[in-house]
Amino acid sequence: MNSLSQKRKLVSIAMTTYNGESYLAEQIESILAQSYKNIELIIVDDCSTDRTIDILNNYKEQKNIKIFKNSGRLGVINNFSKAISLCAGEYIALSDQDDIWYEEKIVKLLDGIESEENVLMICSDAIIIDTEKKIISPSWFEFQSIYIPKKKFVFYEVVYQNFALGCTMLFNRSLLKRVLPIPEESISHDWWIAANAALLGRIIVVNDQLILKRKHNANVSISEEDNFFIRIKKYLSKNERDTRKKRYQNSLDRIKCYLLSHMGDNKAASEFLLDLKVYYEDMLKLGIHFSGLKVAFKYRKVFYGGFSPISRAIQIFAKLF
Repeated sequence: MNSLSQKRKLVSIAMTTYNGESYLAEQIESILAQSYKNIELIIVDDCSTDRTIDILNNYKEQKNIKIFKNSGRLGVINNFSKAISLCAGEYIALSDQDDIWYEEKIVKLLDGIESEENVLMICSDAIIIDTEKKIISPSWFEFQSIYIPKKKFVFYEVVYQNFALGCTMLFNRSLLKRVLPIPEESISHDWWIAANAALLGRIIVVNDQLILKRKHNANVSISEEDNFFIRIKKYLSKNERDTRKKRYQNSLDRIKCYLLSHMGDNKAASEFLLDLKVYYEDMLKLGIHFSGLKVAFKYRKVFYGGFSPISRAIQIFAKLF
């Protein structure tokens, strides 16, 4: 199936900007260069104080670009909510202000999402680059040890470690009635959208790298090249412990938000969310984490599916302390 030979469906691209002068023009140009041409680009600026508005004004005459400027700061989540709500397309993609899209991105995602029934979302892999466009990793999935399950119900995997980055996803607008407005308590807009898509329908994955994803902080504390003992030492360092604590707290807040939403109405989803709540609460405590390890073992394929044997051993060991 080739989207270019079908009746062209409108694809909306929701982009939010805030002080993005360094890379914004390059990203917009990569979107305009898409091989699939029936697109609209919705840009909502969140009160930028640099040259972002000047750059956006260079595109104000483009018929398929609509630019909106907030009168007051909304923050990332609320700004994406606004941008998505302004989209008119049957399908919606999300864009950061500093990535670069390959020209076949939209057409490949569109072909994929229309190739099977009951698919609400499709996502792809990405190449990770630094601020100078040097490749950090040829695969975001590998970089993050992402486990992509080969099954239809992927709610557990998405909630624990979302594999659908906002900048790589394309979803059906039928999701909007369930995901908007995006609650600030969800912590992450793409996590929230993907979790709803996984619960209500299907998410499929294109393993192709369709964008260059810019990572501004490219410092990786733990390397696959380190031996077992060096990696254990790094994992237990104060910096890594502080980073994990912050991540656990964000995850706990997210799970509480999910439980208060309609996600908690699904029995299987509710059980998993309650177990994850126990897990994150235990991991935030001092001492030995027996309860956390118990939950991790119960869902071991979800927790450790993407890790190498050495990394898996480190993860299990770390759950205790």
